[in-house]
Amino acid sequence: MPGSIQETKPNTFLIGAAKSGTTTLAEYFRQHPEIYLSPIKEPHFFSSDIDPTEFSPTFRRTLPHIRPGYWESPILDPMHQSFVRSEDHYLRLFEGAAEYPIRVDASTSYLWSKEAAQNIRKFSPDAKIIVILRDPAERAYSHYLMALKYGYVKGDFEENLHRDLEASPGKWGRDELFFDLGAYGTQLDRYYSVFPKDQILVLFQSDLKSDPERFFVNVCRFLNVSIFVPDRIYSENSAAVPRFRGFTPQGFGRIREWGDRILTGRAKTLMKAIFLKDSGIPKMSPETRNELIRRYKDEIDKTQELTGRDLSSWLKT
Repeated sequence: MPGSIQETKPNTFLIGAAKSGTTTLAEYFRQHPEIYLSPIKEPHFFSSDIDPTEFSPTFRRTLPHIRPGYWESPILDPMHQSFVRSEDHYLRLFEGAAEYPIRVDASTSYLWSKEAAQNIRKFSPDAKIIVILRDPAERAYSHYLMALKYGYVKGDFEENLHRDLEASPGKWGRDELFFDLGAYGTQLDRYYSVFPKDQILVLFQSDLKSDPERFFVNVCRFLNVSIFVPDRIYSENSAAVPRFRGFTPQGFGRIREWGDRILTGRAKTLMKAIFLKDSGIPKMSPETRNELIRRYKDEIDKTQELTGRDLSSWLKT
């Protein structure tokens, strides 16, 4: 029998940042025997300032399709993300989670959203908040490479970055938000202003890479669950470029949209291997990094103040 809403509703929120290791940590949650991860990994429910009617046609085409009758199914099919707007549907994602002490919603929009922190606080004042941060200039460039890989953008990073800056503040699902998603100081302050500090765990992608065991141990201690270190560190969304000369990222984007609709997991992996390669990936120029550091300086200083972490490496040119 399903538990009561209080026994099953989410109590832990992985809020971002996008392109900073959230997919790896979400997969870790899926493996941990005491942690339940929503079948829709990113329901984005509390980002009430995201309006799906304003999504670009390209972004809308990449969203998984929720089939008719999905919410009435005994077991909900897993999918990467959706924009769940019904509270009944949102709670349905956690209906079978009563046996798990930790129930996770892992939506990267929550760090960017101006409304999510207050919404989560009203829904679950005792919630635990987890965020992973990455050098914001590196995050922006990694985001660009992903967008290039899947055909969301064309052209070099600089022209896309300047277009993005002109649109700032942008909108989720319409703009790429290359710059805005790295404004960590402003974003974290929204959470520190409504949650006690001991309910917030700020992690860093550099620690995940340098000492993954310690990284996962820290997560377990924060959540008060048994220590569990996976045998294999899951990694997805790595950078890649088109394998064939003349085959544009937009071309792969259209093939990917087709593949997402009809292919299984292994077939999707094979499709990517055929059309993409992980060599010959362009590097960010020193001049562009300098510009990003200059623009991010105040946000980095604020992030360092809030977290107590020495972030001087983020300011290196």
